[in-house]
Amino acid sequence: MYKLIFFLLLLIFVNSVNSQEIYNYTNVNNKSFLLYQQKNWKELIKYGNNSIKNNVDFYYLQYRMGIAYYELKKYRKAIPFFENVVNKTPEDNIAQEYLYYAYVFSGRTEDARILSHSFTPALKQKLKFYNENSFINGIGTEYKTNFYDNYKAETLQTDNLEQTVTNSFNYFSINLTHLSKNKFSVFHAFSYLNGNNNVYSQNYSVAEFTEDVNLFQYYINFNWLVAKGSNLKFGLHYINSNVKAENTTFTNHGGRNTNLLYSSKTNNLVFFGAFSKSISLFDIKLSASFSNINSETQIQPSLSLYYYPFANTKLYFGTQGFYQYTNANNTNTSSYMIKAIMGFVPFKSFTIEPFIFKGDGIYNFVYNDAFVINNSIDKLNNNFGANLYLTLNKGRMQIYTILQQSSYTNTYSINGEYNDIKYINKSITGGIKWYF
Repeated sequence: MYKLIFFLLLLIFVNSVNSQEIYNYTNVNNKSFLLYQQKNWKELIKYGNNSIKNNVDFYYLQYRMGIAYYELKKYRKAIPFFENVVNKTPEDNIAQEYLYYAYVFSGRTEDARILSHSFTPALKQKLKFYNENSFINGIGTEYKTNFYDNYKAETLQTDNLEQTVTNSFNYFSINLTHLSKNKFSVFHAFSYLNGNNNVYSQNYSVAEFTEDVNLFQYYINFNWLVAKGSNLKFGLHYINSNVKAENTTFTNHGGRNTNLLYSSKTNNLVFFGAFSKSISLFDIKLSASFSNINSETQIQPSLSLYYYPFANTKLYFGTQGFYQYTNANNTNTSSYMIKAIMGFVPFKSFTIEPFIFKGDGIYNFVYNDAFVINNSIDKLNNNFGANLYLTLNKGRMQIYTILQQSSYTNTYSINGEYNDIKYINKSITGGIKWYF
């Protein structure tokens, strides 16, 4: 009995010893090359990772593992392997091209652009990332229209109502992109917004009238690729607001008299800064804005995290938290907003991004690297919608639509007593961009 137990234990021990891989350069090189020839990418990755854990790592293993991850479309995991290969043999055009596309398919376009500077003329001509000699490398335009509920407060004929109700708002913008021959890029946009509000007030010669609102905006954003996967951004958004209200009356003889009720012009500035870092399957971003909008001072830090579970941009999830400190008339208040977003590619060249913003009610909300400023006189409660992107002509043209629905709270008074009313705003944005 004891001899049988001893024999069985000895057999198990011998089998376990025989089944253990022996990791040395010769064995790993031969087996990884065989798995590479067989295109057994999953087994190659498993074997290669075990080899690295056993301190057997060399140039060709890195090359083969990079290709294995790339063939499985796990581009973010392929990047560090190809980076190591290119660092050792920068003249290898094939490795450079692999790394270039791994960057592009991971959403790291600035890394791809900087890498392209080291390409040979033939490889540059093949990939045609952008024209280094062009001053303008991208141009785009977009238009947005809004649809509002009729949220005028219900009153009696004898009530004194003080309320401003947004009636319409339309937005037009044109933007330019400049890519330098170094690690800098510049994006800027010129925008025009036009709308009108219905005003109900006892403080003027008429109790009901329309005010016209015109905004001229200029936005500029500087991006510096400080290191691989690391970007530093600085931005500025200037807003020139013009509000004007007139009362027009007509005489019995067809004449027309216009009386200016009020007119005002204000200038507002928003400063923005951000640092972002790509780490494996994650993108982390820390940002902050400082602004003086609607006679108030806002400081708004935020932190975002994006996750790419399949190591590519076919599916991703993101969240971003905003916290706003506001000073108005020597009174400090704070508000928060949380954004959740996901992106997926249902078919080639088409991306859908559902999103939602949810907070405790916030004024003068700044987001999208300070490109979007919600400076409505009403409080933003939440916002949800979807971004739809269609990429054409090998990435040189993008057509997009943004569908949104927002909930706002409007404050009004009847006979001196203040009340709140919630309403819905729906909007459609359409845009197109060309890259060259």
